[in-house]
Amino acid sequence: MLTEIMASLSVDRIGPGRARTRPDRVLADKAYSAKAHRAMLRKRNIQVVISERYDQIRSVGSID
Repeated sequence: MLTEIMASLSVDRIGPGRARTRPDRVLADKAYSAKAHRAMLRKRNIQVVISERYDQIRSVGSID
């Protein structure tokens, strides 16, 4: 669902100009902490502000 939301997203500009399609950062809850979501956001140069689930941190061993 996150990919569909990001595809239809527009961020209003302050002043004149077309709405942006890429925000500076994305804030979400732990439900969106999957590696695929993080990779997709990083690929679009969007800062990820999503806390990780405990079981993901424990299985990987490091925080990305």
